[in-house]
Amino acid sequence: MYIKRHAEETIGKLDSIQSVKRGPGGVICLYDNLVSLTDKDRVIPVKYL
Repeated sequence: MYIKRHAEETIGKLDSIQSVKRGPGGVICLYDNLVSLTDKDRVIPVKYL
């Protein structure tokens, strides 16, 4: 799934910056299903909002 790979790469870049502290996150998109990216990050379908 393209969105999952792209989101994981982007989140990985944020996590590699030592000065950035973040909590759980999500990517809102047009994908049909809720998908776990990591233990604390999700792909969230816009229809869930």
